[in-house]
Amino acid sequence: LPPQLAGAGWTEGPVSQFDYDNLFVKINGREGYYKSFGFEMLYFLSILSAADAQTAVDIELYDLGNAANALGAYSGERSEDVAPEVGESGLMHFDRNALYLTRGRFYLRAIGSAESPVVRAQLEHVKARFEAELPGEPLPWGYALFVGRLGMEAGTISYESENAFSFGFARNVYSATLDGGGELFVTPAGTEAGAAALVEQFKKGFRRYGTDEGGFIKDRYLGAYATVVAAGPWVVGILRA
Repeated sequence: LPPQLAGAGWTEGPVSQFDYDNLFVKINGREGYYKSFGFEMLYFLSILSAADAQTAVDIELYDLGNAANALGAYSGERSEDVAPEVGESGLMHFDRNALYLTRGRFYLRAIGSAESPVVRAQLEHVKARFEAELPGEPLPWGYALFVGRLGMEAGTISYESENAFSFGFARNVYSATLDGGGELFVTPAGTEAGAAALVEQFKKGFRRYGTDEGGFIKDRYLGAYATVVAAGPWVVGILRA
């Protein structure tokens, strides 16, 4: 945790930490969610107002192994109507009495005891300290592509490390929801030959629910279309269009 997390008029309590084996002690009932995103360690700290001991900001810093996992956990807890702020090293947003932020492999949840100007000021201070001190890294390639290059909203991006679209072979897949319906996805295959083989796996999977129609595969139940192509060592596709 960065030093000096307590702003003026606030004091820091002791730091505690929880690993894979005892995470349930702190967040029983939610540990499975974070473990599904590569959980390694949780660091916890309460910051108390000197003027009112009932006013506090609780800091939860999750080490999730890599930036993709941190962004995945963050996106899964973010309300759909919240537009995150995109930075060079992660995403963040303020809620009524809380701050949510990713930076590299870390996911920060800072939750205030009340919605008030003093709590918001402390949350702003926490944000500044983490952004100044916590090691950052560039956003994963999926965000750089969809947000940076294609100009899509960060809130539409999702990441699956495995079993994307319920296909056991589909790993390391980034996807983005399109206006008007449909989902664009991309995944690396490593080589052009690998991409060609993976394209055929996707097509075979899509054909389990549909039939070929003019270069697309039409879902017999939804009436929607899917297709997938190789682009060098990459596989690019669309489904539910």
